Amino acid sequence: MAIAQVFSYSSLNSLTRAMMSSLLASDEWQLLYNTPDFQGAAAILRESVYGPYLMSFEMSDLTPRRAVYEIRKRLTEAYVRFIGISPKPLKIVLSELLKLYELDNLKASLRGIVIGESWDRVRHTLFPLGDFGKLPCEAMMETGNLMDATELLKSTVYYDPLSRGLPRYMQEKNLFVLEVALDLDYWRRLWKSCQKLAPSDWFQVRSLIGSVIDMNNLLWALRYRIYYHLSEEEIINYTLPFGYRVQDQQIRMIASGGDIEFILGDLYPDYPMLNEIRNDPQQNLPLLENWLMKRSIDVCRTIFAGYPFHAGVPIAYLHLLAMEIEDLTVLMEAKSMELPFNRFKNFLLFNQSSREKTYQN
Repeated sequence: MAIAQVFSYSSLNSLTRAMMSSLLASDEWQLLYNTPDFQGAAAILRESVYGPYLMSFEMSDLTPRRAVYEIRKRLTEAYVRFIGISPKPLKIVLSELLKLYELDNLKASLRGIVIGESWDRVRHTLFPLGDFGKLPCEAMMETGNLMDATELLKSTVYYDPLSRGLPRYMQEKNLFVLEVALDLDYWRRLWKSCQKLAPSDWFQVRSLIGSVIDMNNLLWALRYRIYYHLSEEEIINYTLPFGYRVQDQQIRMIASGGDIEFILGDLYPDYPMLNEIRNDPQQNLPLLENWLMKRSIDVCRTIFAGYPFHAGVPIAYLHLLAMEIEDLTVLMEAKSMELPFNRFKNFLLFNQSSREKTYQN
């Protein structure tokens, strides 16, 4: 590794460790768990590292949706800081990772066009990307139709998958075909960019990015089969042929009607609810998703426990921060409904002990 690259990773590692210390501490989470309503949760967050994102609002004007929109800016800012000091191959990977939220914004805009929603109703449901967000979402929605909106994306990576999917959309009037085309194109592009990292970086990054791809691919295949009853050919066409643990073989087994309990047990022998998903896969699929997301947190913890000067360290931190914001989203929605902690704790991705372990690393 060149001296300049060593310096870049040293700087990245120092920044990551500093930012890790700013994740919410266990005592802050305990206060959030115990507060009775959204106003109490918002007051606690205004005194935390999320305070700068909320302090410009009067408490009476702050809603859970607006609070979530504002605190998500912290994730965008973290990405931009890391991208700014990363060596070029990692810079590309981090930019692709941040584009996942750009993709979500694009899909939300497309849905808004289809249902005739106004820009004012859609814009605060989008992920705040600041200067990184270059998509003309407002102009797209003003066109009022998908074909004209797609033409505004000619200079972007999204134009080709959308233009290829539009003829089928026009036949079926089902936005699903466009969203699948965008998803598959995105994850192929991200995986390809990861493979261009140095071998030592690729070794570290593969387990984390791969675990997220595994989760998406597995859940796609299971949903297509269990909820939508798609054909074997459609399931294969609408999934990815690569991953970390979940490979083309397992996807084809699911698509052809293979035993779900056996497939999951082979992939994840530590999954504790194999019997439940066998007896009622439709009811228990969301629990599998929650478990897989929690498992990705364990992968991050493993990355932090090893050698620090590699691309996996900042990516692991960014994933943990994203998961923290996901938990805050669940918590604020629950507090707005004044639900007791026991009613929503199983939807949280971190538990108290896992938070403590993460902060100790």
